[in-house]
Amino acid sequence: MGPEVGIPTGTFATNYGWLFGGSVQLDIPVLVHGLYVTANAGYDNLIAKKNVPNINVQTIPVKAGFKYFIWNDLVYVQAQAGVQFLGNKSDLNADKAAAFTYSPSVGVLLKLAPKNYLDLGVRWEETAGFYNGGEGSGGNSYGLVALRVAYSFGL
Repeated sequence: MGPEVGIPTGTFATNYGWLFGGSVQLDIPVLVHGLYVTANAGYDNLIAKKNVPNINVQTIPVKAGFKYFIWNDLVYVQAQAGVQFLGNKSDLNADKAAAFTYSPSVGVLLKLAPKNYLDLGVRWEETAGFYNGGEGSGGNSYGLVALRVAYSFGL
């Protein structure tokens, strides 16, 4: 579990400046050495820029995927997909309360103690839009780049 900070990409960066949030992730080992099934849930708050009359976008991402350690059980690649639930749909006059999301990432574990690590990961995330389309709808999708710093402990 840990905090996350990020920046929007593409046209979404015009109205939003930062993402602040946090997430909890469960990694379950599978039969192949270094391969894990992941389950992740969190809360994200995309901060509206002061020069535009927008409201922050508050989402609850729920994702699952795979993590594979490519070097010495310390460096990994990860791919996840799932749903972003929009926490403030009515404030944003959005058409949808949920949208598909996917996020590839890379990261490294820094050993703190036996079975305890600091997990540093960078992800690129793309989420389908919460609007049906049309001019001024905020776009059909949005992307972001985020850094996750998490405390990882073995059970």
